[in-house]
Amino acid sequence: MKRIRLFLIFTFTVTFITHGLLLYLLRNNIIGFYHIGGIFLYSIGGISPTFFALYLIFIKEDKTTQQTFITSLIKSNDSYIYWLFATFLPLILGLFFVFQYTLQHQINFSLDTAWYMFIPIFLYSIFVGGLEEIGWRGYLQEKLRFKLQPLTIGIIIGVLWAAWHLPLLFMSSRNATFIDILPFLLGFFMFNLYLTWLYDKTRNLLLTILFHASINATRRVTGFRRIIEGSFTEYLLIATLILIGLWMLLRLNHTNKKTIQKA
Repeated sequence: MKRIRLFLIFTFTVTFITHGLLLYLLRNNIIGFYHIGGIFLYSIGGISPTFFALYLIFIKEDKTTQQTFITSLIKSNDSYIYWLFATFLPLILGLFFVFQYTLQHQINFSLDTAWYMFIPIFLYSIFVGGLEEIGWRGYLQEKLRFKLQPLTIGIIIGVLWAAWHLPLLFMSSRNATFIDILPFLLGFFMFNLYLTWLYDKTRNLLLTILFHASINATRRVTGFRRIIEGSFTEYLLIATLILIGLWMLLRLNHTNKKTIQKA
């Protein structure tokens, strides 16, 4: 547990300092987001879970742990169903949110950008965003799986993952309110449940990286993050998806036969 605490302390400290500083500079119009300084601060905060996970795995852990990590990163023999799940489930959910929004507000269905941009943004997001999963799944979830059941892991990492992303909300919204914050946090918590399920089911880190990249690409293409405004319908949709994710993890609790050991 000591190394898990170190991972979390380092990850949150570096991200909150760098992204907090970036937020201050943006709010005071000192630099723009795409200024070299802005890109640097954003990147350092974003790679903190990846960097420290790699440090712990290859400097502090034994060769068995290192080999397990490498195997999970290059594994490619899982069923095509999992690859489709990882690549397209976020896109399907994003389109569904946009579709219900257009029906509710009686407006024409539209995307934030052309549909074919999903592919290049998805490939870009594998490296800018997706590699976070080296920390959250490849290290944190892998360590916790020897102590806790999947449902408990999903809830714990979901809360941590959502809180870690909070600076991003305030970068995109100068006057974020509770109505903005709650759907934002619930959305991250929701997607985390499916990521937790996917990794526990396959032990394939690459699949979770693709899933994360698909979330980011979907957000950019569909604009579903922009249209979430905390209406009853949206809360109902998110709550339903959270319950489905919790149910999937609960089923893993009953079918998972791995032995709980002391780390």
